[in-house]
Amino acid sequence: MTKEKKKGTQKKPGNTIVLTNQEIFSIREPLGKLMGEKLHVRVAYNLAKLASVLQSHLTVIEEVRNGIIKKYGKPNPENPQQITVPTIIEKLDDKGKVVREDGKPVMEANPDFGKFVDELTELMATEEMVDFGKLEIPVKLPEKVACSCEKCKTNMDRPLEIEPGTLLLLEKFVTLD
Repeated sequence: MTKEKKKGTQKKPGNTIVLTNQEIFSIREPLGKLMGEKLHVRVAYNLAKLASVLQSHLTVIEEVRNGIIKKYGKPNPENPQQITVPTIIEKLDDKGKVVREDGKPVMEANPDFGKFVDELTELMATEEMVDFGKLEIPVKLPEKVACSCEKCKTNMDRPLEIEPGTLLLLEKFVTLD
């Protein structure tokens, strides 16, 4: 018997999914909102595992994205920690001074903006094979979640409420039970 056929080493089908970096990047906030709900321990655990698997990919995406922003961006004069890539910039003369007309700076298209958009688009369109290991994807969400009455403190269930936009971003990762 080979190692692949031993019990416990076989992968369940469907645990490796091809995702774009945009899909991974876009799930951060919706997944965070969902993890803020009071869910059954198994569901909460599976969502935490989902977040953990995606975090390593997200870290790399953030590092490359920030590098692209630093490459083409300029520090905000009012907040030097904030770097932006504006679509229009002040026109400079051959000596590096701002060109003025009627006392106001002349504005022109930022020649680096197109390059910035191209590189960012390429990054976000890049596909990754994401291995979820033993975690079954999509994670099954319950119809109801735990809550307690504010007046009498009685424990009860309420329907799980998810905004349509949030659910749309999570559709590859979760399903309703």
